[in-house]
Amino acid sequence: MARIRDYATTIYAAATTANMVMDMPVHEAGDLLLAFVGKDGTATFTTPSTSVGTPVSSSNWTLIRSSTSTGAGGGVYALRATSSSENVTFPLAIDTCVGTVISIRDVYGTTVADAVPNSTAYGATSSTLPFTGVNITTSQANALLFSHRFSDTTIGTSHLPPWVNIFVGDAANGGSCVAYSFEPTTSTTVSAPSMWSGGQDDGKAGMVEVRDGSSGTSIPPYIPLDVVPSVLISPLVGTTGAIDRGTYAAVGSNTITSVAGKTVSGIAITTTADSGYNPFRGSARNAGASSTTALNAIEINMTATQDVTTGDLIFGTFLHLAPRDYLDSGTVARGGKYFLAGSDTSNWRAWVVGGQFSKTDTPNARVNWLVQPSYSTSQYSSAGTPNFASLDLVQFGSSGYYGAPAILWNELWELRTAILAGGSSTIPFRFDDLIFAVNGGCGYIPVLNQSGSAVSVWIPLQIGGNEKIGIEINLRTFQWSRQADPANGYVDCHVDDSKLGIEFYGTGSDDYIHFTNCVFTRDTPYYWRFNASHSASADIDFSGTSVIGANVTLRSTVTLNGMVFIDCPSFTQNSATLIDCEFYNTKVTSASPGDADNVSNSTFTKTTGTQHAIEISGTATDMTLTGVTFTGYAETNGSTGNEAIYVNIASGSMTVSIIGGGSTPSIRTAGATVIVQNAVTLSITVIDGSNNPIENAQTAIYRTSDDLQLMNEDTNASGIATESYNYTGNTDVYIRVRKSSGGDTTRYYPASTVGTITSSGFSTTISMIEDTTV
Repeated sequence: MARIRDYATTIYAAATTANMVMDMPVHEAGDLLLAFVGKDGTATFTTPSTSVGTPVSSSNWTLIRSSTSTGAGGGVYALRATSSSENVTFPLAIDTCVGTVISIRDVYGTTVADAVPNSTAYGATSSTLPFTGVNITTSQANALLFSHRFSDTTIGTSHLPPWVNIFVGDAANGGSCVAYSFEPTTSTTVSAPSMWSGGQDDGKAGMVEVRDGSSGTSIPPYIPLDVVPSVLISPLVGTTGAIDRGTYAAVGSNTITSVAGKTVSGIAITTTADSGYNPFRGSARNAGASSTTALNAIEINMTATQDVTTGDLIFGTFLHLAPRDYLDSGTVARGGKYFLAGSDTSNWRAWVVGGQFSKTDTPNARVNWLVQPSYSTSQYSSAGTPNFASLDLVQFGSSGYYGAPAILWNELWELRTAILAGGSSTIPFRFDDLIFAVNGGCGYIPVLNQSGSAVSVWIPLQIGGNEKIGIEINLRTFQWSRQADPANGYVDCHVDDSKLGIEFYGTGSDDYIHFTNCVFTRDTPYYWRFNASHSASADIDFSGTSVIGANVTLRSTVTLNGMVFIDCPSFTQNSATLIDCEFYNTKVTSASPGDADNVSNSTFTKTTGTQHAIEISGTATDMTLTGVTFTGYAETNGSTGNEAIYVNIASGSMTVSIIGGGSTPSIRTAGATVIVQNAVTLSITVIDGSNNPIENAQTAIYRTSDDLQLMNEDTNASGIATESYNYTGNTDVYIRVRKSSGGDTTRYYPASTVGTITSSGFSTTISMIEDTTV
């Protein structure tokens, strides 16, 4: 499928001359270049060509669509690149303009007409939120779709989920936004995406289809069109009415006037321009107030109630107007910064989401926060029993303890699950692609915060499941914020155990899911799992990857090789095959002895606490562990809770056979009779001073601790004596060898040595000295 290579945006915010020379993205010969442009003014654009523009530098571009609204104009233009140095100049009168050029690789054919088989005319002028466009029906399978809206004035329009926003922005008096999606089937009607902004003004939207030239191997990362990863509650730009989807209470007119036993005073709401996460929008700024005994807040009564129970997560961000406001808002214990959500004035719940000297707040950067409305454990205060199927009011407050803090609240969303699709085994998408698609496809919000090779994750993720997936990520870290603990300064993530996490879902042999040498971690429990319908034919590879602190759920269709699991509170095997894995303070729960059989060449290490390595339920039956070792567990059978294997089976009998160099586990049983067999070989080779084998030498091995004889055998014609031994743990031994009679008349002095029987058994060679005195 066609896939975006790069994009570049040019903004003429205060044009003083005619002609807009566009910045160009990285591109190569054969790429399709699409230019999406918008401007203030109702004159249409002139199609760029070699005969217009100063300098005369544009190749001949093709007009796809153009139109004007009441106060703005826009269009889409295309060029099939013949080199890596194409450029474009749009001739125009003196207007403020904004335009985005996108380079697209792996498109069909050699001409614009080949690559762009289908587009819609711009729809009717729309000036009321949410902005709308027109539908498109795909003419080809694997259609890469682009939606474009140009608009009047500076309102920072963006596409609502699941369309992936490429650019959202505006110039001084006009704007343009571009997003993409993907539809794998032909003759499918794709509804026009809705769009939201920080204001209302006229504009128009249209769509373009780009045809596949890769036989379905080059697919962009995207969120399928039938997925709702997030739902806008309010953009919080500080404007009463349709834009912020509610009415701000007037100063002193809050309906909730007491939180956590403190009086809440209503303070003024203002807008701080260009201060949101989307920098082309404003933020809802509380005007600030100072009190050492009370709280100060702004409150919104929603125009219509909203059900937020599907995702049961509310996400937002805030920023301090100045670093001093971080100090002025006070500590967590004094109220810090709090968010309140309720169904009416008598039924609500509030959480502290920031505070001076907390571990999750900062004076000079935007702060993410996340609350689970149904989660009350770390709440700051509450009243009644809120019905979050009918969210009707929200309140943003602060303590104002040291001064009058100005807090810029911005973006309020209900989060669900971001489901990723796209890529292929031939051309998988990577780490940066994942972040771009999720943030852009969830409403252009920072639910994945990247810092170098690591990303902080604020939304449940699902890799695959709906449509084909091809993803390859290596040497990257995925970290979820620590669960809120206000007493210890953690206040940004008020969610229950395992509400957040990641799920993998390959649907067939076309799916390719590789996360190698990665780290998944959180200080408090999250989930790391495979979907119940995951296909065994999917190509997965997690070798070298560590999972830390997760509740792990696997499936019978999963084989994991070379992974590390550390401090995982639960680990449900579900018949998965585990090879060459390491488990630290992690108990694998197996539904049957046959499930436990599927763990091989792996190590279990306990360094703290009381825990088993494997817990087996089901029906007693014989099983084998191949190359599995246990360290730090009880050395003898018992019921301390530290035995290596807990056979949680009440009756019957079973034999646990240890092979392949594995160590003998201690056993706890719920009633079943369990015999452990770890057959290793004890071997002694006896030779003379010329390295010739000595036959009929009498060999014996004794346990050092109590002199118990473990072996007594004569050597064979090759000078070797062997015996099978049931290994139960490393055992220090001493060895005695005698040769005083036998098939010849040669005598030898007795010989001895020491050693240790390990999980590999014991083998030694002893050289005897001939006794010539007889």
